[in-house]
Amino acid sequence: NQRSMRRIILILLLLLYIIKAVAPQTIVDYYIDPHGGDNSNGGLSNGDAFLDFAALTPALIMSTPHLRINLMDGVYNSTGNCFITLGPTTLYIIGTANAKFDCSEHPNSVISIGQALNIQLLDVNFYGVGVELQLAAMSSPGNIVIKDCIFKDYTAQDWMQLTVTSGTSVNTTSFTLSGSTFQNSNVYTAASVEQVNNVNITNCTFMDNIVEASSLMLFFVREATIDSIIVQRNAGKFVSGVLFEIVSKVIIRNSTFSYNKDAIMGVVSVLGSQRLNISDSLFQYNRGSLFSGALGLAGNIAAKVYNCRFLYNYVAGAGAGILSAENQNCLNTNHAHL
Repeated sequence: NQRSMRRIILILLLLLYIIKAVAPQTIVDYYIDPHGGDNSNGGLSNGDAFLDFAALTPALIMSTPHLRINLMDGVYNSTGNCFITLGPTTLYIIGTANAKFDCSEHPNSVISIGQALNIQLLDVNFYGVGVELQLAAMSSPGNIVIKDCIFKDYTAQDWMQLTVTSGTSVNTTSFTLSGSTFQNSNVYTAASVEQVNNVNITNCTFMDNIVEASSLMLFFVREATIDSIIVQRNAGKFVSGVLFEIVSKVIIRNSTFSYNKDAIMGVVSVLGSQRLNISDSLFQYNRGSLFSGALGLAGNIAAKVYNCRFLYNYVAGAGAGILSAENQNCLNTNHAHL
């Protein structure tokens, strides 16, 4: 009868939905060659590569929910490679040591990846170009991974070198940055991370940057772990070298902060965090313009600083080594050499 037939159809539709949900997602590889490619090619092999990102049209991306872009050796400096907007998709960009975006001749150039489910940038060199990464609004976990990349020589005094944000609940997203370098840029902020739950930054270097406002690194996140980074010889009008705001837990370990200057409130500042642990790190020759030269705390923070060295930090105002701006801060400086 009709009722039984409808029931069978509903069961079949449900089975198809389950099969689709659990089936492995197919990743489609495209190749870009800035010297030997052609946008009339199919782009599906290194011998049939596209010339630039302009070939990745919205229609192609919409039909390819899981996209992996393989960069061939060469310099990516055309307009089609310096002003890029991609999304929505799960996107992976795989570079090589000899593949380089060089957009210094294109002022305010930006590579923007938006409304993505997941993003990975591996071994990509960005010279003279800003990078914007945004996860889509979704209930399932999403993540952004940047590994072994270079961000260098970008001048945009009212914009960020790297922007990472999420359009979804902060509880479901993560950002991992490892083995990467930020160097010799003049920007509003070198790295801005917002609306992300877990942040992990490991073995990265921030060196010789000039920051016009805000901070060298700005985090509006829930939890952050910083391990084995170098922050050195950065200068500018920034509030702080590394600023954490509205977070519940910050861990910094095995890191070096040296020869940074002109921060208003320390090379590391934490505002509103509930818990801060800093261990086995070096703060030396940092110069503050108003408050702490090295570490500034404001808010109800349970802070522990141990096995750290604070050497020759200077500030024109108060707190050359550590400044705790509010009495409720619990500061334990076990084995910290001030």
